[in-house]
Amino acid sequence: MNILYIITVILVILFLVHEIYPAWYFKKEAALRLGTAYYALKRSERERVRRFMRSHSYLVTPLLKFSSLFRKKSIPSFEYKGFHGPLVTCSRDSFEKAHSYQADENDIFIATQMKSGTTFMLQVIFELLQKGQGDLSDQGFKHLHAVASWIEARYTVDIHDAPEIADRKIIKTHLPFELVPFSEKAKYIYVIRDPASCFASVLDYLKL
Repeated sequence: MNILYIITVILVILFLVHEIYPAWYFKKEAALRLGTAYYALKRSERERVRRFMRSHSYLVTPLLKFSSLFRKKSIPSFEYKGFHGPLVTCSRDSFEKAHSYQADENDIFIATQMKSGTTFMLQVIFELLQKGQGDLSDQGFKHLHAVASWIEARYTVDIHDAPEIADRKIIKTHLPFELVPFSEKAKYIYVIRDPASCFASVLDYLKL
């Protein structure tokens, strides 16, 4: 067999593995997580999705690390009104949609920097509204992110589809102050954390 032919076949296979496979995986993962596609599932079904993601991560992760050796090291991001957002979970369109949202008296915003107790505070507000009887089991709301909308992201319940809890909507946001939808009638809970501790937690989170 012609050696050139063998080399060509090997190169084609390497290209498919290195470029096509990760692209397919991330498209599949995005579809599995979009909106409430994941968070509205029962616990056993969410575990099935996690198993799928873990099984492919063993191959995708080394490919991405190898690829990063030859590419500019930067976090995928976009710009909206002078602020940069993470391209993995958000987009310019999702930022614009969040920024243009008309807040009202039924809204409770939990506004934080990431890794600053966001989920803990969401849980506290959820339980207060439910008078300590909040049900996140398969018989209830299933998951906190099926209740509280992360308004600028694509991977929780949409703000317009979020269920009202005691006539209130719980809204999560990491948006900078200037972009958070504001209304004097809405409620806002800002959670802050020491910047050094926050940064250390982000680093630990990204290593997982």
